[in-house]
Amino acid sequence: MQVAAQRNEIRAESRAGEFFKSLPPEALSDFKSLEYLAHHSGNTILFLEGETSTRVLVLLEGKVKLSINSIDGRRLILRIAHTGEILALNSALSGGPYAITAETLHPCTIAALRREDFLSFLLRYPIAYQGAARELSLDYTRACERLHTIGLQSSAQIKLARLL
Repeated sequence: MQVAAQRNEIRAESRAGEFFKSLPPEALSDFKSLEYLAHHSGNTILFLEGETSTRVLVLLEGKVKLSINSIDGRRLILRIAHTGEILALNSALSGGPYAITAETLHPCTIAALRREDFLSFLLRYPIAYQGAARELSLDYTRACERLHTIGLQSSAQIKLARLL
């Protein structure tokens, strides 16, 4: 009984992300009915860059490292995702493969929706498209900021100073 109450509390707190802000209660309830919960330990790969997109993930608890890899095997950490964020939204909407790799940093609770269920949800609740657009816009802004920090600085010392 206490575990169920704790899960409901986790789920309620984690709905503060941009996507969920404008959803009416019936849409939020429908969304929750489509998801399945999974608990992952730290250092678990949730999905890999280049894999076929099959699901959308909502980070309910924990932190997830989002990164990309170069051809020569170097890894660039794009950012750390926090509670309430949707992962793999771009791939779900485009139908393309995952553009990044997502790996848990600590034990995490994730709500997953099949890609097809998520797309059907968006058709049923057009207002959810606005939330998805806001999420994608934030992702784009974060990526641009990261590129400015890493790619457009003149020296390694300036890059390191900006990162810190």
